[in-house]
Amino acid sequence: MLEKQPVNQESLSELLSQGLIQGVVVSEGLPSKGKALFAPNKRIWTVTVILVNGNESKLLSTRGSQREWASLDRLTEWLKVIGLNNYQVNQKGI
Repeated sequence: MLEKQPVNQESLSELLSQGLIQGVVVSEGLPSKGKALFAPNKRIWTVTVILVNGNESKLLSTRGSQREWASLDRLTEWLKVIGLNNYQVNQKGI
Protein backbone atom coordinates (compact mmCIF):
# COMPACT_ATOMS: atom_id res chain seq x y z
CA MET A 1 0.00 0.00 0.00
CA LEU A 2 2.98 2.31 -0.38
CA GLU A 3 2.25 3.37 -3.94
CA LYS A 4 1.14 7.01 -4.28
CA GLN A 5 -2.58 7.22 -3.63
CA PRO A 6 -4.93 9.50 -1.73
CA VAL A 7 -5.14 9.07 2.03
CA ASN A 8 -8.54 9.26 3.70
CA GLN A 9 -9.45 8.55 7.32
CA GLU A 10 -9.91 4.82 6.72
CA SER A 11 -6.60 4.37 4.91
CA LEU A 12 -4.84 6.58 7.48
CA SER A 13 -5.90 4.19 10.26
CA GLU A 14 -4.68 1.24 8.19
CA LEU A 15 -1.33 2.90 7.47
CA LEU A 16 -0.92 3.71 11.18
CA SER A 17 -1.62 0.14 12.23
CA GLN A 18 0.95 -1.13 9.71
CA GLY A 19 3.62 1.33 10.87
CA LEU A 20 3.89 2.91 7.43
CA ILE A 21 3.68 6.55 8.50
CA GLN A 22 6.96 8.42 8.89
CA GLY A 23 5.42 11.74 9.91
CA VAL A 24 2.39 13.97 9.96
CA VAL A 25 2.34 17.71 9.31
CA VAL A 26 -0.56 19.92 10.41
CA SER A 27 -0.66 23.17 8.42
CA GLU A 28 -2.60 26.39 8.68
CA GLY A 29 -4.01 27.76 5.45
CA LEU A 30 -6.92 29.37 3.67
CA PRO A 31 -10.21 27.51 3.28
CA SER A 32 -11.01 25.91 -0.06
CA LYS A 33 -14.73 25.25 0.50
CA GLY A 34 -17.79 25.92 2.62
CA LYS A 35 -18.83 28.98 4.58
CA ALA A 36 -15.28 29.64 5.74
CA LEU A 37 -14.33 30.45 2.14
CA PHE A 38 -16.38 33.66 2.34
CA ALA A 39 -15.27 34.78 5.80
CA PRO A 40 -12.53 37.42 5.79
CA ASN A 41 -9.28 36.34 7.44
CA LYS A 42 -10.63 32.83 8.15
CA ARG A 43 -7.94 30.16 8.52
CA ILE A 44 -8.28 26.38 8.48
CA TRP A 45 -6.05 23.42 9.36
CA THR A 46 -5.10 20.51 7.09
CA VAL A 47 -3.11 17.29 7.53
CA THR A 48 -0.31 16.01 5.31
CA VAL A 49 0.76 12.39 5.78
CA ILE A 50 4.37 11.38 5.04
CA LEU A 51 4.86 7.68 4.38
CA VAL A 52 8.03 5.72 5.12
CA ASN A 53 8.82 5.67 1.38
CA GLY A 54 8.82 9.49 1.35
CA ASN A 55 5.50 9.96 -0.46
CA GLU A 56 3.34 12.79 0.89
CA SER A 57 -0.41 13.05 0.63
CA LYS A 58 -3.03 15.48 1.93
CA LEU A 59 -5.68 13.85 4.09
CA LEU A 60 -8.93 13.73 2.12
CA SER A 61 -12.53 13.72 3.28
CA THR A 62 -14.90 10.92 2.34
CA ARG A 63 -16.14 13.12 -0.53
CA GLY A 64 -12.64 13.31 -1.95
CA SER A 65 -11.78 16.93 -1.18
CA GLN A 66 -9.06 18.06 1.21
CA ARG A 67 -10.13 17.53 4.85
CA GLU A 68 -10.23 20.86 6.71
CA TRP A 69 -10.63 21.73 10.39
CA ALA A 70 -11.68 25.17 11.63
CA SER A 71 -9.97 24.64 14.99
CA LEU A 72 -6.50 23.37 15.83
CA ASP A 73 -7.88 22.18 19.18
CA ARG A 74 -10.47 19.94 17.49
CA LEU A 75 -7.92 18.64 15.02
CA THR A 76 -5.57 17.82 17.92
CA GLU A 77 -8.37 15.92 19.69
CA TRP A 78 -9.14 13.97 16.50
CA LEU A 79 -5.46 13.06 15.99
CA LYS A 80 -5.24 11.77 19.57
CA VAL A 81 -8.38 9.65 19.13
CA ILE A 82 -6.90 7.92 16.07
CA GLY A 83 -3.59 7.35 17.86
CA LEU A 84 -1.43 10.16 16.47
CA ASN A 85 0.31 12.01 19.28
CA ASN A 86 3.43 13.16 17.47
CA TYR A 87 3.15 15.62 14.58
CA GLN A 88 4.61 18.88 13.31
CA VAL A 89 2.53 22.08 13.26
CA ASN A 90 3.15 24.74 10.60
CA GLN A 91 1.37 27.95 11.56
CA LYS A 92 1.44 31.03 9.33
CA GLY A 93 2.16 34.48 10.68
CA ILE A 94 4.41 33.45 13.55
